[in-house]
Amino acid sequence: MTDRPSITELAGAVFESSKETTFSLMRANYVERDAWEMPGGKIRGLAPEASDIAVALRDSIWARFDSLRFHDQLITQVLGGIAERVQSATDDDQRFNAVWTASWHAHYLLDDLVFNAASLFDYIGNAVWFGFHGQNHIKKKWKKTYQAAKSSAVEKKLPGGPKIYSSATGAVVLDAHADLVNDLYEYRSDLIHNRLDGPEVFRTEFWRDSLRPEFTLPLPEGFSRRLGKTVGRSGGGAAR
Repeated sequence: MTDRPSITELAGAVFESSKETTFSLMRANYVERDAWEMPGGKIRGLAPEASDIAVALRDSIWARFDSLRFHDQLITQVLGGIAERVQSATDDDQRFNAVWTASWHAHYLLDDLVFNAASLFDYIGNAVWFGFHGQNHIKKKWKKTYQAAKSSAVEKKLPGGPKIYSSATGAVVLDAHADLVNDLYEYRSDLIHNRLDGPEVFRTEFWRDSLRPEFTLPLPEGFSRRLGKTVGRSGGGAAR
């Protein structure tokens, strides 16, 4: 493993500039409306529809974080299960079936982790735009958030007020994109549009290595190439 930040740390870091984002949220989404019961007959607060959007964005981001944790737990269970099955195998066929099944199940779960992680950053991008520019800008996703953080031209025609560009939040977005998100999105695109990045079960070396007591399920080759610098190049559990 490396000392690069994790997905959770990078996603959370976008909101560490919370004071700035909260100030922008108030500027973009708070309204003054008539309220006869208040002194002066006016009240300022978050527009009801904006409040609903904020809750929906919060719940969406939380669900993606929780899904990442859930899939991580499932992968741990798969790796634990293969260790038990291999240890109790009475012949090579049983060992082969255990490794084959666990390899594919772990692969399916890893794909789900990638898709959920990419979706998480899209939701975060939506939340950043909502915070800075209001309820009419909640479908910008991560790509547009990164573009706004990188170039002032993206927000040039928007009303005055805080901008993502040159903000503390924008700086974190740029760092997160360089550290992880760009590679994550390119890898996800390969999975969706080109081909799967499956387990190495069709390689002789894989099965030769599987006979070793210290054998671990390796990460897929494409995943390691794209994201190994961030998440490490070794599997998370042993098949003993």
